[in-house]
Amino acid sequence: MIDLHCHVHFGVDDGPKTAQEAQDLARALVDEGVTTVACTSHVRPDRRWINDQSVQAANHQRLDELLNQAGIELERVAAAEHYVDPTFMSRVRNHSVVPYGDSKWLLVELNYDAPVPNFLQMMFETRQLGYKVLLAHLERYPWVVDNDDMLDKLTAAGHLIQINLGSLAGAYGRDYKKRARKLVKEGWACVAASDCHHLTDVKPYLIKGKKALRKLVGDAGCQTLLVDNPRAILDDKEPDLIWVR
Repeated sequence: MIDLHCHVHFGVDDGPKTAQEAQDLARALVDEGVTTVACTSHVRPDRRWINDQSVQAANHQRLDELLNQAGIELERVAAAEHYVDPTFMSRVRNHSVVPYGDSKWLLVELNYDAPVPNFLQMMFETRQLGYKVLLAHLERYPWVVDNDDMLDKLTAAGHLIQINLGSLAGAYGRDYKKRARKLVKEGWACVAASDCHHLTDVKPYLIKGKKALRKLVGDAGCQTLLVDNPRAILDDKEPDLIWVR
């Protein structure tokens, strides 16, 4: 598995607090078949998490040193989870955002409860500035998922959808599970990821989530959502939507 949404950097957001916690999480990911992990630390000024280009390289180097010393064979890719707030577009325009590795793909998080003003226009401008958008755990945004016209507009514009494995397993509640299943079964989803923050997340999110995904799409669908499409994103390509659509 290539996990494109995971919080492994320590002491920078609501992920691992200590080096030992980060090491334990990384080792558990490997034990569950993760070969590559994107370190998607939050960029959320409202919570004072500013893991943009100014600091994310140092965060990544620190994690590399830790895991190399521990002998944990897990490929790490620099990235970030960018929250769309009033500062988002200035970061895109200033190119202080953190794409996946050497690609131009950005992981973008939205407001859970209310529509983001001028959302489609901001995503259009982000594409115009040379970036491509993977929308994080879209099942958490009912104002998007419950609107098929919005989903059509997003995917037609080239924006891709990531869902959390834990949502499929019911780890976040019934509503998230229902919406995640819709995105997978109706072919909107392009990537499934763990969004693990701590060692205790691995079982309810990653292990149970992969089992739930396999029941929905079988081995071929899992290969698409967990390996092939994530690899295409890291290679800066345009992956296909899941096989259904």
